[in-house]
Amino acid sequence: MADPLSVTAGVVGILGFGIQACQLLTDFYSSARGSREDVRALCESTEALSRMLTVLQNVIGQPGVDTATTAAVHNHIMACRAGLARLDKKLRKIQNVRGDGGMRALYLAMQYPLKEKTILKLQTIIAKELMGQLSLALGTLNLETSISIIDGMAQGQSITNDSINRLLAETRAIQNTMLESNLAATQNIDNLRNETRAGFQGLGKDVNDIAAMTLAMNADSIREDVLNWISCSDTIGSSHNSACKQRQEGTGNWFIHGKTYDDWRTEQGSFIWLHGIPGCGKTILCSSIIEETLKYCSSRQNHYVAYFYITFSDSEKQRPENIVRSLLHQLTSRQSSIPDTLLDLYKQHKNTAPPVNVWLAALRSVLDRSGEIFIIIDALDECPVRMGEREELLKGLVAIKDFNLPNLHLLVTSRREVDISKTLSHILTEPPFGIQNSEVDQDIQIHVRSEVTNNPKLSKWPHSIREEIEKELVHGCHGMFRWATCQLDSLKGCLRASAVRSTLKALPPTLDATYERILLNIETEYRKEAISALMWLMASERPVYLNELAEAAVIDISVDQPFDPEDRLFDPQSILAVLSALISVVPDDKDEDEEDSKAMTELLPLGKFTEIRLAHYSVREYLSSGRLAQTPLLAAKFYITPSVAHYHLSFSCIAYISYWALRNDHELVNLSPYWLASVAPLMVYATKYWATHAFRCGSELPDNLKLLIVRFLTSQRVVELWTKLFSPETEEFICAESKGQTPSPTLTGDFIPIRIRGLLIRSPDERARITRFFPPQFDPSHRNRDLPAPPLYYIACLGLSELVPEILKTTSINCEVGGIHGSPLQVASFKGHEQTVLALLKAGANVNAPGGLFQNEQTFLALHKAVANVIIPGGLFRNALEAACMAEHASIVHHLLEAGAAVNLEHILSGMIMARKLNAETDFWMVDAMGILAWA
Repeated sequence: MADPLSVTAGVVGILGFGIQACQLLTDFYSSARGSREDVRALCESTEALSRMLTVLQNVIGQPGVDTATTAAVHNHIMACRAGLARLDKKLRKIQNVRGDGGMRALYLAMQYPLKEKTILKLQTIIAKELMGQLSLALGTLNLETSISIIDGMAQGQSITNDSINRLLAETRAIQNTMLESNLAATQNIDNLRNETRAGFQGLGKDVNDIAAMTLAMNADSIREDVLNWISCSDTIGSSHNSACKQRQEGTGNWFIHGKTYDDWRTEQGSFIWLHGIPGCGKTILCSSIIEETLKYCSSRQNHYVAYFYITFSDSEKQRPENIVRSLLHQLTSRQSSIPDTLLDLYKQHKNTAPPVNVWLAALRSVLDRSGEIFIIIDALDECPVRMGEREELLKGLVAIKDFNLPNLHLLVTSRREVDISKTLSHILTEPPFGIQNSEVDQDIQIHVRSEVTNNPKLSKWPHSIREEIEKELVHGCHGMFRWATCQLDSLKGCLRASAVRSTLKALPPTLDATYERILLNIETEYRKEAISALMWLMASERPVYLNELAEAAVIDISVDQPFDPEDRLFDPQSILAVLSALISVVPDDKDEDEEDSKAMTELLPLGKFTEIRLAHYSVREYLSSGRLAQTPLLAAKFYITPSVAHYHLSFSCIAYISYWALRNDHELVNLSPYWLASVAPLMVYATKYWATHAFRCGSELPDNLKLLIVRFLTSQRVVELWTKLFSPETEEFICAESKGQTPSPTLTGDFIPIRIRGLLIRSPDERARITRFFPPQFDPSHRNRDLPAPPLYYIACLGLSELVPEILKTTSINCEVGGIHGSPLQVASFKGHEQTVLALLKAGANVNAPGGLFQNEQTFLALHKAVANVIIPGGLFRNALEAACMAEHASIVHHLLEAGAAVNLEHILSGMIMARKLNAETDFWMVDAMGILAWA
């Protein structure tokens, strides 16, 4: 039998296959339709798609439609093959719930269809890939008959089904006749009405169906766009799954079966705070609460849960705006439509990175129209204090509580820290709930008993030994889950009963003493690597992967050549044995069915996402605490302050990039991510984050790091390698392009510039015509040229204000232009680096220096004459003042005006109008930027 989705398959076969696929989806998900909003929305989209396919199937075979129209309709339908193939792949996986992999495999297979990610992917395929093409096909057919249908329906007329073919042919004839004579056309229309009155009712129904389906498709598309705008990099499922894996059945029953939890679920506007000592299992308890609340809401209509795990090891999961966005995305994705207020916010801010207050307003719009909402946030104390993140998060919680919504129920967990206690005490509806040792000891006993019973090694030991372990660990834990876990790890190394009993007699009394013992047990030969690895795990900007950690651990910044491949460990896994119980391994949680996974893989240094973390927040707290600094000399060597860790990472990254850039054997000739993963696995992280760690070193950069950065930025070979891999202007890692292919980076960052698209896909002659007046740095092939910007430009771009005086020892303040933004002052103004702007102005930077794309009138006029969708990188502005206005940095506008910046309102407005012409979504830029200028 022929494949209905093959290249040779006909239109009828594709339509029939699509209808069958829709029926299978509807049959499968109909039983869950009433319990979840996302499933209901999927069912509605599937039904709309089925109706579209059915209408096309009924109409496509009718004679009377001209050849050109038929060909256009066929093309749109044939374009659905790829989307239907992806839908078929999903269906096959959904239907495969049997298998021979045992109960676990069966459980996982049955879970797959109802995963939020699966539902979202199906919605994307249906709404964006299929309904978009089919609506174009329907629109083409509709254009053919719309004149006759609308006119007939206005008169309440109809035609018989036998007359439909004649109607289509006559409609075409009428359109041709109207070109010759309005009078003759009118007569033909009157005749046609009389002949075909009986059939209009049926065709009118088809048109109404088409219109309804088009509206549904547009609504689905807008909904998808809003959800994409809300979504952030966090995947809540991985954090929750990781927490659930650490708990056993029955953990937390003492709380979820108690009065406090029951009151929280049922009382209007409830807000409770659970606090406990370090290592008491707050996250495990939180996972039990989330699971119980999910179960509670699944059996009730209009009950929704949103949750978030703040994580000390991932800076993205500490940012208040990401926390609010994740909650907002969870709640919005479970609803079939988008609130008007949220749509307005989307239209206003979709091209910018909105602050927390915008996301809070969006959250309010969703909470207002929902049923009972339960929001659970774990580990407020793991949101750092250093950059004001925790203060902003606590203010956000106060703002959410001030919504004063009776349908909203909040629950948070943390240690009992002063700032958290002070803020929450005014908004809680119940007194703070302290997690008591006696209650946690019950959970610890369940955990220890499960381990000694089910662990492949411990379960083989004599029953009497296992009972001794359970008794001693429960007796000595004092409410500390983490302490018991560490002792179990230590006991697993015992080989006989006498060793077990000796270990149980010498158990360290506290968690600090446990960590000290682990540190002292690290072999002397590998302590330097252990300290380096712990610094990386403490200070990294994102989760670190196994190959990255193994590479970073062998960098020794105390020697002249910090990195030498000869120092590499034979097996990256060896670093896990060195660090033992101080770390945890997070296995690959990537969706193996994700079609776009290749793009993600290209941006990450490993094909396998084996993430390494510190085992617990208490490990990080201990390593950076004064308590460790006061221990015996050997353990005190592991004392690590945040500023020291960031210094170490910045130095290591710069040394690593420099090593590869300055090699004489030209080994690094292929910059593809796959090649980098095998040769220089730390390169992706190093190129993106070396400056971030320098910025976090403290109030003042160490002198030797200043010297190293200056040397780095003044080495042409080093800067060439760095800027080929990473764009400091757009803050993106750049995948290497195939030979001869025009680079096509996307631009992101604190403020999202207009994206490159039309310019890069035009013919060489057309591109040359459009860009003939552009400065050299705007040539699309510039990224492959050996012309990096001056060092001062990169210092300004990165906001390293302390280095401005250092670099000016060897260069002029008004140096040669370069980079996308043209000048150091302009790039610093655009990116919002206020201290760097002040340093440049103090050093004598020309505040009115031209730069950027529109530094001359010829460029501006050339772009005006170009087609509307030509998109240019960088700023649509001529100088630093325009850059600061466009990026909405009011304080920088103020400083530039004080320094004598010339205000040319005509230029500023023309740049904004050009932005609007090139990108229709910039209306709000004009209002905001002019408001900033007026205020300043």
